[in-house]
Amino acid sequence: MFIREQDLHTSIKDELKNTLYQQDYASIFKTGVGKDSGGVYQDLSSKVRGQTHVKVEGFSANNAVSNGDFNNGTAGWQGFNSTISASNNTLANTGNGTTATPYTASNLFYLVPGHKYYVSINARVTNAVCSSINIRIPSTPVQDVKAQAAPAQNTWYKISEQFTPATGGAVGILIWHNYASAAIASGKVMEVRDVICIDLTVLFGAGNEPTKAQCDFMFDHYINGLQGVGSDSIVSRGKNLLPLLDNQIGNINGTDEIWIDPTSTARRSTRIKARPNTSYVFSISGNYRMSWADVDLNNRLLAGSTAWQSGSVNIVTSPSTAYLFISVSRNDNAAFTQDDFPLLAQFEEGLTPTTYEAYKSTSLSFILPEGMNLNRLPNGVADTIEEINGVMTLTKRTAELTLVSGNVGAVTTGIYLDYAYITVADSNLESNILGTYILQGFPEVSHTGFDTDINMYKTFAANILGEQRVYFTFTKGTTLSQAQALINGLKLIYQLVTPQVYVEGKNSFNVEGTLEAYSNGTIYQELATSKNSCNAKLYLDYNLNDKALVLYNGRAINRLGKRAILKGNDYRPNILTNGDFQIWQRGQSFDKTVTTGRFYAADRWCCFRNSYAAGLTVVKNGKWISIINPSDGNIAMMQQSLEQATVRALRGKTITVSIKVKSDQSGRRLRVYIPYSKTVELVPGAVNDGAIIGVESVISNNDFTIISATGVVPDDANGLAVHINAFSGAETLTIEYVKLEVNDHATSFIPKNYGEELALCQRYCIPLASKVLNFYAYSTNNIWFETDLPSKMRVNPTLIGNIETTNFTIQNYNTNKVNGFSVSSVNMFENQLSLIVLKNAHGLTENYCLQFVPGVNSYLDAEI
Repeated sequence: MFIREQDLHTSIKDELKNTLYQQDYASIFKTGVGKDSGGVYQDLSSKVRGQTHVKVEGFSANNAVSNGDFNNGTAGWQGFNSTISASNNTLANTGNGTTATPYTASNLFYLVPGHKYYVSINARVTNAVCSSINIRIPSTPVQDVKAQAAPAQNTWYKISEQFTPATGGAVGILIWHNYASAAIASGKVMEVRDVICIDLTVLFGAGNEPTKAQCDFMFDHYINGLQGVGSDSIVSRGKNLLPLLDNQIGNINGTDEIWIDPTSTARRSTRIKARPNTSYVFSISGNYRMSWADVDLNNRLLAGSTAWQSGSVNIVTSPSTAYLFISVSRNDNAAFTQDDFPLLAQFEEGLTPTTYEAYKSTSLSFILPEGMNLNRLPNGVADTIEEINGVMTLTKRTAELTLVSGNVGAVTTGIYLDYAYITVADSNLESNILGTYILQGFPEVSHTGFDTDINMYKTFAANILGEQRVYFTFTKGTTLSQAQALINGLKLIYQLVTPQVYVEGKNSFNVEGTLEAYSNGTIYQELATSKNSCNAKLYLDYNLNDKALVLYNGRAINRLGKRAILKGNDYRPNILTNGDFQIWQRGQSFDKTVTTGRFYAADRWCCFRNSYAAGLTVVKNGKWISIINPSDGNIAMMQQSLEQATVRALRGKTITVSIKVKSDQSGRRLRVYIPYSKTVELVPGAVNDGAIIGVESVISNNDFTIISATGVVPDDANGLAVHINAFSGAETLTIEYVKLEVNDHATSFIPKNYGEELALCQRYCIPLASKVLNFYAYSTNNIWFETDLPSKMRVNPTLIGNIETTNFTIQNYNTNKVNGFSVSSVNMFENQLSLIVLKNAHGLTENYCLQFVPGVNSYLDAEI
């Protein structure tokens, strides 16, 4: 259960801050034109510089490879046809002349069949005769995932790839170097750093895994175990990437470190964030020259210039580049004087120098309370930092627990484990839903129940003897003490029922600095540490007069804002649930016949017609919803009704509804209105007491149009709905979003994350198609079932199903089915479901191992 976004805003209303703007810019709603912070309308065309609002979303990565940075020497690694040693976080693998392919292998970890994985290493050879460096995963079939052919001597390579195993099992990562013969391989050395293997399907969901290129940016450094996002900085720079040259001196001494020589006549830049495998150009006018070096995240030298260079110099970074350093000196090698400054020097992406622009940079730092990380769970729930009503707000939706031996309990037969479990002493723990936690070193599986091969029982069991537990299994023969030793020190990240909210300046949470977007510039995340932080997910809303920005990861920001979002902005969240149709728990395609009444398609959206003479079709169309109206002269409609408590909170407030919509026909009209009731919640199609808002507009042919209207909620309103009418005639109506907000005008639509939207929808609908409920009591005529649900539902739900109309199947563990039962009672107690089924003299006993198995499209319904 989550705090609704509007309630979250209410909870911090006392923390709202006054907005302070610099003198030469102000808040705008269109480029250069809008109202300033005092509400005065003015033209700011010559003053707008492009302000940026940023939202940071937590992220968690679970590296399956232990000691992949060799911080613990060679622990967990073996050499084959070779010897191994480790120092300075680098493993050296030396061929012994047995074969032409010496290699090293990591510890074993479990692969889930059908999951997509990302593997990455940094490696080099110290010789000039190696034919390739290879990565292999010895699964079935064997995965030869990547090779670096003809590696240059002493050159570091980031070698990475994605793979999908057909079968699972315990495997390790094999890394080897190839030579023409065993004799040549003898004594040859391969060095390896920063080995990671990430299960992308767990982190992003099946079908949503990022590409290899995206992973290379996302995992551009070593991830140690299970990590989230720590204290962070977001940096914005202009086109010229060269900061002011400091008074320190820069040079390179031929080792893996940057060397500062106070006797030199050069001046070195501070470190410059740079992309790997990218072309840059440095240009300087006058009697000056430069040298450069690129380094990885640990300041280890990758490459650099071997001599001073003048004029315009092209630089291509290495595969593992994280930062660049630029050193500048006079051509005559004399000491700098005051007359040398300012230097007109520019460092920029590309191959050709462009018009000089002064260096520009701003940054925004997010300082988390001690020991806190921002995380993201497999179901999409994420911790976030964002601006809400002018206040920078940290919302923690997850918690972390480092496990100790005492957290582990077990059920045993004799001295061996039947199964083990972890206890979590937190009443604010979300329970009984797949994806609500991550356990370091254990894979995520797609079902509940015991699986001895995968070694995990993927469900929380709530309040077993007063404890919250997560169950898992071990290999047969494991003792309790062995299980406790294996779990000790691992990290568990789990979902909270009620988020914890921190505001800027409270609870040791602080935000420092400002962030300004520059044309032709870049925005990137500056990591606080190299091993213990993941890259945050950034959402940017900005306004510029000219070109779009390009993020550090190379993606253009293609969402040119219609307004700048600053502190004290006028943005309001969407009151509606599933306003952008992310959630489709009942299916993704609905083709209704002449006998069909009202039906729910996308969650919370009820669809219907005034006549079904020719049916009605509603489908998920990519990220949109499409309503296909036949040509029989009747009207297709769609409605979302609000709960009475929400309506009462809106009384007397000005509200605005907006919809982004298009038609496949020209000249068509759409009507949007908000009916209200003085007495009850508005069931779709019910008689109402009038309309607060009503607007009709012609919508574009195959081009999205935004329609909006504003009105005031009556003081006696108890029911409220957003109602959409497509006029008669054959038409396909496609809607991107619908938004209802407390405001006197429409603002941009910013989506909730998937996990949060799903949790809100589950208040009204929870599918049961894949749920098996074990009975806990029975009598002559009745059987009682009980289970936890992911959310407390709005009201006592109705059980909807498609097996024998209103009857459901009872079966034993051998799937022998017994029909003829009917549901006599469905009750909710907080988020627990109690279900009683009836069949007179059913004759079943506990030895029958009874199970309640709903059919496809069976669900609990608590809609208005």
